[in-house]
Amino acid sequence: MEVWSVEHEERPATVVDYLERSPDFLTAKEIAEKQRVSIDFVRAALRAGKLKGHTIGGRGDWRVSTEDYEAWIAAGAPGAPSKKAREI
Repeated sequence: MEVWSVEHEERPATVVDYLERSPDFLTAKEIAEKQRVSIDFVRAALRAGKLKGHTIGGRGDWRVSTEDYEAWIAAGAPGAPSKKAREI
């Protein structure tokens, strides 16, 4: 992962700015569009820990590293546990 250095023209003002502009991270919406699934499916997978990611501030926005996204895809893109499985 590339880290900001002096060679860059503009330093990101905040970590959120960096994550939003970094090609090394994807949003839940971007993942949903790439996989042609609902954003609710992606968020459920994130909340269940099937897809590793981080929330940004108190906004509830998720960011997923490209490495974690690729590992999730390689594992078959598992989603959240079914309602029946949660009851057991």
